[in-house]
Amino acid sequence: MRSSLGISARYSCLLGGLVVIFVVVLSVPQLASSRSEFPRGGVVLEDTISIDHIGRYLYAFDSEGGGRNKLELELRENVDFLQARGRVGLVVTNRRLLAIAAGRGGWRTLPLQIAERGRTHEWLSSRIALVVTPRRILGFDAGIGTWVEVGIGPLDDVEQASVSSSTAVVLTGNNAYGLSPDVGGFFVQPLQIHEQIESVSANGTIGRVLTSRRLLIFKSTTGTWTSTERPIN
Repeated sequence: MRSSLGISARYSCLLGGLVVIFVVVLSVPQLASSRSEFPRGGVVLEDTISIDHIGRYLYAFDSEGGGRNKLELELRENVDFLQARGRVGLVVTNRRLLAIAAGRGGWRTLPLQIAERGRTHEWLSSRIALVVTPRRILGFDAGIGTWVEVGIGPLDDVEQASVSSSTAVVLTGNNAYGLSPDVGGFFVQPLQIHEQIESVSANGTIGRVLTSRRLLIFKSTTGTWTSTERPIN
């Protein structure tokens, strides 16, 4: 009787162990699949666009879509700035802006005005390219793969800018502008007369502007600004 019970117990333990191994083996592909899909639409962990300038040609390699895009520069067109990060690649020449986004097809070009040539300032994150000139604030959105812009008035100047992976904030003397790759476009928040800027920052989907009078928060997920008055001491 004891021998029979012992054999039965051994078979039960062996069967239980096989069941556990079977369940673990089945779950491994699901875990691997969920991990590989997580970065899509979220934070870009690795660069998916690379750019090379060889002779008169620009080459963009898209590791996400597996494509290669080639663009020929114009005669006497010179490259002043070239960089790729995350899903975005940006090239500034003496004539135009060129940007490309992973999975969004070919190059998107935007001519520079004569007064803007050689007078650009660039910022790049994993989803956004930001270019500031004396006349315009220009943003390239990797989500939709297009350029957006706002004009700067003749009596206005860009004073500060900050860029994160999913938003950008630009301050001029008269306005605060938030760039959203989720909603698309620039969203403006007018500044008050004699309102002094103390700090500007962008982190994730939030842009923050602290002034002498208010705390301004830009949410790129909705393209909205909120304003909180500072207490008067």
